[in-house]
Amino acid sequence: MLPNTRKVRKNYFFNALDKIVLDNPLTQAVLRKTTTSNRLPVTRVRMNPGNIYFFWGYRSVHTNEPCDPDKVRATALFHYANPHRETAQRYS
Repeated sequence: MLPNTRKVRKNYFFNALDKIVLDNPLTQAVLRKTTTSNRLPVTRVRMNPGNIYFFWGYRSVHTNEPCDPDKVRATALFHYANPHRETAQRYS
């Protein structure tokens, strides 16, 4: 995770553009290579089963690391606000 590295975008369009830039195979490959080579100061959270972890996903670049294929991974995402409610309605 690169915590709190993204600003709150002014409207839904810039939020969607940010997602397009980050969520594509080329960017993902570059991020994977730079984080595994320790060129970016990433925060790795060692998770313990049964614990709960909070972070600001909207502002952080984050991903899941692989887990044991014999284990079950359960993830719950809770969104408590929509900073682009007004502009998102215009694009939907």
